[in-house]
Amino acid sequence: MGEEKFLIDTHVLIWIHSKKHSAFSQTAKEILRKSKLYYSPISVLELQYLDEKGRLDYSRHEIIAEINKLHKIQFLDILFSEAIQQSLDLSWTRDVFDRLLVGHAIALEMPLLTKDRTIRANFNGAVW
Repeated sequence: MGEEKFLIDTHVLIWIHSKKHSAFSQTAKEILRKSKLYYSPISVLELQYLDEKGRLDYSRHEIIAEINKLHKIQFLDILFSEAIQQSLDLSWTRDVFDRLLVGHAIALEMPLLTKDRTIRANFNGAVW
């Protein structure tokens, strides 16, 4: 049996970059240590959005460049139409980024590592 694979939420990328280890649950720390990790193009767009709104301490480019140096975390592309298709019925959130990330996780049949309570309450594949 190989390593378990996880898609990681955008805030996880930010916290990994900023070395905010205290933000992670014990389960999340274990997953980060032992699992194969992926990030979505949707997170790249969300990072740009947060940067434009002045809500990041570092630019999207800086965060992604640092994340890409960590060989344990890989960019995971998918046809955008697949993520959208899976997102259409996720009416429990109005956050388009959350909706698309969960849709991406569903399309990949992969759990999503997220602290987001709304996602965890509505998506059985969410872990924290």
